[in-house]
Amino acid sequence: ISEKLSLSAGYYSAELTVATETPGQSDTTETDAFFASLTYADRLTDKLFWYGRFGAQINDAELTLNTNNGAVVSSLDGDGIVFGAGIYYPLDDTKGLTFAAEHKDFTYDNATWDLEESQTLLTVGYNFQF
Repeated sequence: ISEKLSLSAGYYSAELTVATETPGQSDTTETDAFFASLTYADRLTDKLFWYGRFGAQINDAELTLNTNNGAVVSSLDGDGIVFGAGIYYPLDDTKGLTFAAEHKDFTYDNATWDLEESQTLLTVGYNFQF
């Protein structure tokens, strides 16, 4: 959008399988998500940059839970927000280190039950541009 403000968007799909106490059975969560965020970045010093991010996400999830009465399958629609900040330290023209903190809040619902999820992420990253 500008030199200091950028727009990011994307899609991801994920699946999580967890073994249950019953041999041969597992619970699964399948998620498809679309996201978009705005990031503002600026220079702190000659060798140190900071950034702040705010975004939104739309999720569709399908849960399969194995119970004593058989499998229960439920579809959930969700949305969420993400915000965070970080520091970038360039090591040279193609490499750098990133230190960041982000927080995500999600709400999923359907006609039967609701689910809320909250995540706080602290990350350290090594960046390489090619």
